[in-house]
Amino acid sequence: MQGGDLGTWEQPSLIVVLEGVLCSPSWKGRLTHRLVEPEQWGWSVTSLRAIHRYTYGSVPVEVITFLGTEVADHAAAWMSRYDIEVAGVEAMDLDHFARSLAWRHNQVDRVIDSEADRLARFGQKGYQTVHGGEF
Repeated sequence: MQGGDLGTWEQPSLIVVLEGVLCSPSWKGRLTHRLVEPEQWGWSVTSLRAIHRYTYGSVPVEVITFLGTEVADHAAAWMSRYDIEVAGVEAMDLDHFARSLAWRHNQVDRVIDSEADRLARFGQKGYQTVHGGEF
């Protein structure tokens, strides 16, 4: 309840694109094509501090990746290991995610990314930053 209304109230969340803002997941080997350890992904301290600032202010931050569930699982484990509090880390299909923003208008405040092609698909929800930048 907020402002006298009887409906439920939820604060819109921020969504951060993992590979666009936080780090650069990479693979090794041509034949085996294995994901390198998350410690070697080049995490951005500036972007991680921004997440901490938002979560400290009670703004939920979700992290998504378009690189698959293996990347999401590794990133979630790494964030948990280093106490980076996020609402969740999820792998999504870019097309489905972009379409879903049309009906998630009250749930999502901004989608933070650095890639112009993806940002164009997010519409007014898209918020541009540089890779590893502040938001």
